[in-house]
Order: sequence, then C-alpha cells, then structure tokens
Amino acid sequence: MTLILIYQAITGHWIDEQWNLHEALLDFRHIQSSHTGEHLGQELFEVLEYYNICEKLFCITSDSAGNCGKTCKALSVILKNEKGIKWNHNERYIRCMNHVINLAVQEFLKSIKALAPEDEDEDMDERNPMGDNNTTLPEGFALAMWKIRELTKVSSGVI
Repeated sequence: MTLILIYQAITGHWIDEQWNLHEALLDFRHIQSSHTGEHLGQELFEVLEYYNICEKLFCITSDSAGNCGKTCKALSVILKNEKGIKWNHNERYIRCMNHVINLAVQEFLKSIKALAPEDEDEDMDERNPMGDNNTTLPEGFALAMWKIRELTKVSSGVI
C-alpha cells in the first residue's frame, strides 16, 4: 500500500509603501482529503481570509499541474460568491516559467535520448562531466547536451 501525503504551501509576496519587496510563508497545510481544484481552492480561500487579504490578491504562480488551474478557477468562484470580488483566473494564474522550461527541456532531451539514467550522474563534478580527471570533456553537441542537462537539474532543484 502506498501512502501519499499532499501538502499545500502558500507564500505571499508584496511591495510596501517604500517599494521594498517582502515574502512570507503564509501557510503550509497538510491536505487530508482529495486534492481537487475545488478543495484546494477552498483551502487557499481560508488562508486568504485568515490574513484578510482576499481583496489584495493580484495573481497566483504555481507549477503546471492540472489541478492548479482548477484551483484558481474554483478560488475565482469562491471569491465572487463569498466576498463579491471579481478575480479573473484566466488572467491572474501564472505558470512558473522555470517549471515550464524544465518540462520542455526534459521532454526534448528524452526525445533525442540525451538523458543519462539518474544513477549515472551521481559522481559527476562541474568541471568534468565524465567524473574522471583523466578524461577530456566532451566537445560540440555532447558538451552542449551536458550543459543543458546541468541547467535543467539546477532549475528543477535536482542537484
């Protein structure tokens, strides 16, 4: 039996009157029931209500999971019904660019079979992708592919 734990992290980012950028973890919730867009939208609304910031919500940025768009759509309905706030989820939901680029590059690398199995790159260091000080660096296309793979690992937090 596989146990799946679902958590929802909600961070806030805002600029004060002196144009200083602030960021705070507003909540980190264990989602105990289904993680449908409707349920996650309600959970998100509760956090916005707790901090009394429903009217200040500008946009939501998240990964591209299907339920994230549905969460924003559900939140839009809740905000309108509960608070009379018109929040357009089509305009205000922003997919994380790093996540989108990472997904695209990963698919590209898989399609040209340039990704090594996960366990092969454990011993690589940044100066030598072969993991051996006596081996020369790859050249041309192979070097470019190695650099792209390293970039995707950084942007996805794999390192």
